[in-house]
Amino acid sequence: MNTANVNHAFTRAITYSAAAYIKGLQIDKNGDIVKTSTKLVLNEGRIREEEQFDGYYAIITSEMHLSDSDIIDIYHGLWKPVIL
Repeated sequence: MNTANVNHAFTRAITYSAAAYIKGLQIDKNGDIVKTSTKLVLNEGRIREEEQFDGYYAIITSEMHLSDSDIIDIYHGLWKPVIL
């Protein structure tokens, strides 16, 4: 397993999670929250920045040859677990 890829994926996951809205949160390379004396504070500025996207369904894709509705149909199902 490539550690660089795991760390990159973890960083991306944290960036798009609720943790992105907390100032002072420290996470180690294993994904555990580091206990420190740092006071955790809600990042209200970041929340206000992100509010502009409330109500939008954003998709980034390279499938430019497909219609908007086809792309939505394809990407909408990606969150569903695969049952074998």
